[in-house]
Amino acid sequence: MQDWLGIFEKPAGLVTHATVDKTRDNFQDRVRKGIGSPNARILHRLDAPTSGLLAFCLDPSFHKQADSLMADSVKEYLLICSGDFCSPKLVLKNHLKEKKGLVHVVHSGGQMAHTEVELLQSNQNLHLCLARLYTGRRHQIRVQMAHAGLPVLGDELYGGIPDTQLYLHAFRLEFLWKGERILVATDYPERFNLAKPCLQSVMPEPRAKLYEK
Repeated sequence: MQDWLGIFEKPAGLVTHATVDKTRDNFQDRVRKGIGSPNARILHRLDAPTSGLLAFCLDPSFHKQADSLMADSVKEYLLICSGDFCSPKLVLKNHLKEKKGLVHVVHSGGQMAHTEVELLQSNQNLHLCLARLYTGRRHQIRVQMAHAGLPVLGDELYGGIPDTQLYLHAFRLEFLWKGERILVATDYPERFNLAKPCLQSVMPEPRAKLYEK
């Protein structure tokens, strides 16, 4: 891969980039300081309580190529949710609209959101799942899972069972570079082992075909 692209793993509880409070710690500044590159630019974002992979463009002269690469990328997340999971696979298509800091499913207007969710494992009322994003809306997985009656564990903002953390992790990032399939993945997040009753660490196999829709 090219030296102008860097992929790093954000811990849970850290905001992605600088906020109005300039003294607040953020992941983009940590990466810039860590690699000694003050011009490194983050290419997408994660909510503060979400952990996982984030891509950076390390060279300003390659911003256009980096943005194009991410626009066609496929992002997969591991999550633990609660509720009645009645199917091994869910196809979630909704229109989402933000209002007063929250995102809502709406019947008209808003932006289309498309997520596919695969059930990996269940233990009583908790379920370990793999979610694949086909669009990138704010709070997309959290809102769509809640709307489906399967809120993410710890997501009190959208009706999830209260917990000390949000069980959502950006697990895998795939893209095509000059016809070659590039896949970057993290390990199973150790913090997920705190879920009770405990679900086993399951590492899902990569999809056979990239960008199959």
